[in-house]
Amino acid sequence: MSGLAAINKQYKIHGDYENHTGRFAGPLWDLWEVLKDLDPEWIGCQFDIRHATVDGAEAGR
Repeated sequence: MSGLAAINKQYKIHGDYENHTGRFAGPLWDLWEVLKDLDPEWIGCQFDIRHATVDGAEAGR
């Protein structure tokens, strides 16, 4: 993600990752670990509450 954020900065665009059920960042806490130190002007998250709710409910089972 840091490499993608650098490319976004170079081209002056903002990129986002959408959390999705059953994939990386479904419940979001793993995505936070990847994004927390990056500049939100260039990279972020398209939050999908349905996917976060489904994965959050299934976490730890």
